[in-house]
Amino acid sequence: MALKKIIKLVIKPLIILAVILLSFFYISGNYSFPPSKKISSIRAVYVQNPLQILSSSKELIKIKDAGFNAVVISPPVIAFNGRTWSIPFTYTATGYTIRKIHEAGLAVIIAPNLINLERNPEVWKTRLARDFLINSYQRWAAFAEKSNSECLLINPSSYRVFKEDREDFLLETLEECRIFFKGKIGYHHQPLLSKTESDIDIELKCLEGSMTGKNRGMVLPDVKGFDFVVIDLAPPAETRNLELFTVDASEIVGILEKSSSRKGWGTLVFNIINLPVQSADKLGLYVPVVTEEQQKIYLEKMLSFVSRKSLDFIVYDWSSRECGVRNISLLKNVELLNGSDAGKENN
Repeated sequence: MALKKIIKLVIKPLIILAVILLSFFYISGNYSFPPSKKISSIRAVYVQNPLQILSSSKELIKIKDAGFNAVVISPPVIAFNGRTWSIPFTYTATGYTIRKIHEAGLAVIIAPNLINLERNPEVWKTRLARDFLINSYQRWAAFAEKSNSECLLINPSSYRVFKEDREDFLLETLEECRIFFKGKIGYHHQPLLSKTESDIDIELKCLEGSMTGKNRGMVLPDVKGFDFVVIDLAPPAETRNLELFTVDASEIVGILEKSSSRKGWGTLVFNIINLPVQSADKLGLYVPVVTEEQQKIYLEKMLSFVSRKSLDFIVYDWSSRECGVRNISLLKNVELLNGSDAGKENN
């Protein structure tokens, strides 16, 4: 009897404490959000592991001290059985993360990530599956407005499921999201490489040992109305002299900027994809791809390049095991970004 009383005395306060903490977490993630941040350019970094932010604000301080002015977060959306689903408490956890990011003086870019569990790809040819996915973006657009987020980004994982009519999906999603969200809306374009001249819209000249050894073409969809378009800017997988890629990058940026102004794509935001220090082989074992020193040199030159050119950019990513900026001791050279107006924008 005495033991039961002791257990009751211990468990009851713990339950009350847990309820109080969960209530605080729910309220913080759904109500009374800090105001949005005014940024004139995007200098962002992906955070693939939002638990780092939830557990400690030190990571956000490091991100801001490095010269970034925005954080990209990718809440999961599950596609299964012809419908899209949200994991329980996803909105609350995302809202709490947004609150922490804003309190650190950084802007937020929400990029919902579709996790496609559909076994039958034919499902995506139905109007019902498409409507459910667009409705998911409507809900995230409404939440972005509610949480005072600055930007909403359509992730490639969303439109890749459509073999046809990708442009129609992008434009319809944009139109629907505009109803709910007043901030900036963009989409992340991952290029389709073309081998036939008739399909080539823009020629990308990769000078140093590309996989084909030849110039490659990138087909961009003819979509207008977005505030910005994110385009991957990374060297070919077989490039040996990584530090020389800025020569290619300069030419690529010039071509894209001319096309953007001519076709009305919106602001170009370049996604700098870090090369993995390690990669998984067929057996699942991690093998070296580039050394940390090579990675560091490449990123320093690319960050210096985009800062010098005053380009909008996103770095992928902050803390992953394979290619996180945080993990390669790059941040001791923070002057690469702090020379920009990123810090002034958040004051």
